[in-house]
Amino acid sequence: MPTRERLRPEDLSRLVTASAPVIHPAGDSLLYVEQSYAGEESQTALLEVGRAGRPQTLVSGPVRQPAWSPDGRAIAFIGRSGDHDALTVYHRDTGRTRQVAVLGGSARRPLWSPDGRQIALEMLDADTTTVRDPRVVRRLRYDLNGTGYLGDREYHVYRVRLDTGTVEPVGPRGWHHLYPAWSPDGTKLALVSTRHPDWDLTWVFDVFVVDLNSGQFTPISRSDGVALMPTWSRDGENIAFFHNHSSHTSSTHDYHLLLAPADGSREPVCLTHRFDRSASQGMVPGGRGQPAAELADGRFVFVAGVAGRQMLVAAGRDQETAVLVEDVGSASIAPSGEAAVERLLGDRPPEIGFADLLSGRVDTVTDLNPWLHGRRSPEPEHVTLESDDGPVDALVFAPPDAGPHPCLIHMHGGPHGAVGPYFSFTISLLVDAGYLVAAPNFRGSGGYGQAFSDLIHANWGPKEGQDGINLVRHLLTSGRALRGHVGVYGGSYGGFMTNWMVTHYPKDFQAAVTLSTIAHLSTLALGDDHWESLTTDMGGTPYEIPDYYREHSPLSLVDRIEAPLLILHGEDDRTCAIVEAEMLFTALRWQHKPVEWVRYREESHGFLSAGRLSTRIDAHGRLLRWFDRHIGSDRPGASTAGRS
Repeated sequence: MPTRERLRPEDLSRLVTASAPVIHPAGDSLLYVEQSYAGEESQTALLEVGRAGRPQTLVSGPVRQPAWSPDGRAIAFIGRSGDHDALTVYHRDTGRTRQVAVLGGSARRPLWSPDGRQIALEMLDADTTTVRDPRVVRRLRYDLNGTGYLGDREYHVYRVRLDTGTVEPVGPRGWHHLYPAWSPDGTKLALVSTRHPDWDLTWVFDVFVVDLNSGQFTPISRSDGVALMPTWSRDGENIAFFHNHSSHTSSTHDYHLLLAPADGSREPVCLTHRFDRSASQGMVPGGRGQPAAELADGRFVFVAGVAGRQMLVAAGRDQETAVLVEDVGSASIAPSGEAAVERLLGDRPPEIGFADLLSGRVDTVTDLNPWLHGRRSPEPEHVTLESDDGPVDALVFAPPDAGPHPCLIHMHGGPHGAVGPYFSFTISLLVDAGYLVAAPNFRGSGGYGQAFSDLIHANWGPKEGQDGINLVRHLLTSGRALRGHVGVYGGSYGGFMTNWMVTHYPKDFQAAVTLSTIAHLSTLALGDDHWESLTTDMGGTPYEIPDYYREHSPLSLVDRIEAPLLILHGEDDRTCAIVEAEMLFTALRWQHKPVEWVRYREESHGFLSAGRLSTRIDAHGRLLRWFDRHIGSDRPGASTAGRS
């Protein structure tokens, strides 16, 4: 089969993605949500597919987070009614949908009660203020990236009666309530709540069990950290949940699986301490992760990050953890033990399939992007370099032709993220354009154990920078990178590290692109949305250790920058406020240094992967053209796509 033309930024509009695989209770079919583009607009559809393939569209239109009824005859999902979310049910026997309730806020995670008569869901209060209303702030975490101003709005758990559409809150106002889970007998809900007066100053999110008859809340966890995603054991005797073992951070400690009696009578027991790898969970109050699911043998299944890869693992009550299926982004387990998974691949976006938990085999039943079949996508090379603290991994994505090539170092975000051997449109675009892209999983990356993550605690920059420059020098001395044609790029913490590299190693880089950037750690710590524990990560506040904040901030050394720098930033970024980009641009412009700043209106932190289609196309085009102009324009085929 002939190799197709290389990727262009505009090809983002052709990508079809799938998410939320949900296995039928009988295990013979699965649901997933498909997303594609019609012009600038994103469109979604709900599809069902059996083991033989041939997906069937059930619902076209806005659809999120489908959930099978216990008997497998109906599907609940979050749809839309005008400008409002709506709890909607699709009836499999008739093929018709019924709008159960128009909801007053932003809803997610619909869950059927065991008897199929109610649905629990989580909902953020609607914003009822106007542009003329002053915003009075008395506590932190009043803002949330991607959502905007929260103010006094709260997340709450509700029960919706399917016969009447009645929406009933679970628990009092005054606290956030998140992540509901039904007990097997349907008389209780497990959930996560803050329920502490200074919840905005500490990292304490506890699991509670709520008796739906009496309204009594029973604490299950012990107010010693952040708890996420509770789930019940099959017999209703225990609750499993994820926990980070620290009341001082939400983001720097790995999330382990704990098991506790459902009556709160004993301390929770950690099942995965010896495994020493984190469950793939987002931070509160996000809904990116999934609860664990219990198998018939009593083990609990969940997705964990392992050295840049995502694995479906099973943790037993003997505190032993085993890998069941490799390269899985999310999973759904039927009572019979059948599994639907999001399969992560190197040559195209994830596909959906059925997984055999005994053999680890995945049978893919979708083919979402056949137009990518002819594209050569080489396996990344795994490189290991030594550091003062032991081995450091990196992935090298190379063009098919012989080198040396212009080289780009990709610094990942987090800082406790990691790069895996999976399809990335950005990396694929750059490799197709002739760049050697190398991504270090530098010290501090996730998926290598807590001790490895802790190597950069209260020491952002130096070790990660050393790992990055060691990779550059390895690629140069091995003849794979073209000397004098080396760039660096990254977003969020990767933007911080991009700035670090061009300030601490100014002679080694000839171009850089920093996205959703960080210029000074003081403004970051004081000015983000406070859903991350940045002062814990730093070892103190800016007024307690001002020297640390100054010495570890790229802005303090901005006069050293020689590489032309492109800054891409969303104007509504609440994680790394746009003042970070403003300060960096201003300091460089004052010095007449080559710099360009692009501000994306009404875009937040993750605009490169989750922004409007036009924004993503524009940002990818600018990133590619910047490197072509400064380190790759003398080679044939340099990009001219989407010039502006």
